[in-house]
Amino acid sequence: ACGTREYSGTRDHERPDVDALLLQYACEAAAILERKGMKPGQGRLVFQVEEGAGHHENAWQRRLPGALRFLLSPWWEHYAPTLPVVPTAELEAGGGGARD
Repeated sequence: ACGTREYSGTRDHERPDVDALLLQYACEAAAILERKGMKPGQGRLVFQVEEGAGHHENAWQRRLPGALRFLLSPWWEHYAPTLPVVPTAELEAGGGGARD
């Protein structure tokens, strides 16, 4: 996963040129993996662009469960129901003081 504000979302100033470059590199990396045979939807490659997301705890908190589910399956289906859940309202409110 990659946000569209991976640089600007972590700084006090905006750098849309750097954000665009980071996104371009991430998309190119995904395209290379596809050309090497790792096709999306076949259980080996997942690439998502999250509009407006930066490189912050809140964005990672939203994306991490899906990433772990993908990486740890089928372990995830067995153990995930027993893991603690962070309430959605807390995620949306930016629990932990991180900004996104």
